[in-house]
Amino acid sequence: MKLPACMKPGRRFKTGAAAALTTAVVVALAVAVNLLAAALPSSITQLDISAGGLYTLGDSTKTLVSGLEKETVIYYLAQEGAEDSSVTTLLDRYAELSGKLSWQLKDPAVYPTFAHNYDDAAEGSLIVTCGDNYQVLDQYDLYQYEYDHNTGGYNTSFDAENQITSAIRYVTSDTSPVIYLLKGHSEADLPSDITDQLKQQNLTTQDLNLLNEESVPEDAAALLMVAPQKDLTDHEAQLLKDYLAGGGQLMLFTDLSETDTPLLDGILADYGLSPSGGLVVETDTSMLYGGYPNVLLPNISTSSLFSQVDQDGYVLLDTCEGILTNTELEDVTVTKLLTTSEGAISKTGWQTMTTWDKEEGDLDGPFAVGAWAQKTVSTGTDDETADAESAESAASTEDTEDTGETVESSIVWFPSSSLLNSQLDMMVNGNNSAVVLSALSQLAGQDVESLGIAAKSLSVDYLTVSTGQMQQWNMISMYLLPLAALVIGIVIVLRRRKA
Repeated sequence: MKLPACMKPGRRFKTGAAAALTTAVVVALAVAVNLLAAALPSSITQLDISAGGLYTLGDSTKTLVSGLEKETVIYYLAQEGAEDSSVTTLLDRYAELSGKLSWQLKDPAVYPTFAHNYDDAAEGSLIVTCGDNYQVLDQYDLYQYEYDHNTGGYNTSFDAENQITSAIRYVTSDTSPVIYLLKGHSEADLPSDITDQLKQQNLTTQDLNLLNEESVPEDAAALLMVAPQKDLTDHEAQLLKDYLAGGGQLMLFTDLSETDTPLLDGILADYGLSPSGGLVVETDTSMLYGGYPNVLLPNISTSSLFSQVDQDGYVLLDTCEGILTNTELEDVTVTKLLTTSEGAISKTGWQTMTTWDKEEGDLDGPFAVGAWAQKTVSTGTDDETADAESAESAASTEDTEDTGETVESSIVWFPSSSLLNSQLDMMVNGNNSAVVLSALSQLAGQDVESLGIAAKSLSVDYLTVSTGQMQQWNMISMYLLPLAALVIGIVIVLRRRKA
């Protein structure tokens, strides 16, 4: 009996060999694909679909880490198998940015004495190291917990990127700019959350009483004065003028007060700034909050000083004095950072006021409630020295090249310390602190890339609406929507009757 061709032994052998070869090729391709996938960064193979992009690194982090020149190692103290997956995923993303950065898991059970070298860091901590420099991040530093007075609960945010990037900047930096807090005039304390955020930007804060000094310290990157209740002394005013004349930077917060401060006002006047002398009252309902004319939602300038501020968000200020500006001073440029509407007024009799309406003596707006004055100053020979020179000496140096250096000094003034209030800051999703930190960091000479990174909320964000917007939505929900539903119902009934 003759076998079909397909059943002949040779044919079976060839068919089996072809199948085996095909299987081998498929397996080889699968292995190659897996190896290729394993070689790809996790940012490609593991898409970040988390709410708020918890594992997506910002531009500030990418710029810093990709430009690292020193070997940096991050140690994660955690038991193997009990790691926080959010932390390890984020560390993987960091390591992919630079060959100079890596991370290692250190199991306390395997390395029981390792943490002793780093302040006895607790389990769950991250230890960021570069050479002999290190910084320990407790596991609770990686998350923020803020009490919500409205709900009685806590809002949780994932702050790991901010903390890790700040620690990398700290351990790899050779110096840390110093911001001096002026004391001796019953100033308010700088809130701890602002101090912590400055530290994260590699900015150090120290107290300074000018009454005990002969000059402002040479390492001062900027001076900060928060809500002084007393005026400067002649000695302090002169030291402050000398500091500014050398290209110094000052940020000032003041509160409406009956106390006169002529010496401080004189320094501000040299920079084209002066107080309105009254409480700013807003008449535009779209620029006030909660129905209170003294609680402002001012316009935000697009100034370079606000590079890290959400221009589409809000800034919230409570009880402000207005700033009047003089634009005619030579070598002085004034930028209005925060402004009211044109309908705003300044209540000069605010101590005894009985109405929000304009009264005799009140000033018309608009007003600045945040201003930045820049002054070009020369560190060369001053006028008094020049006047003392003889005519012959002046003639002989007429053609001599001027060796004086020209520098720029600045004063940033916010006439309400409520900008530092953490509760108000939370109501505008951190935009108040963004204004302070963005401006102060740049005054201190920090690059934009070194600014702090906002924590990524694991809770719901606040929706801030102005009084005018609230009234509009009340009108829509209480009248327009019910009326629309009634009209639609009538139309449907009439159509059914006709049918």
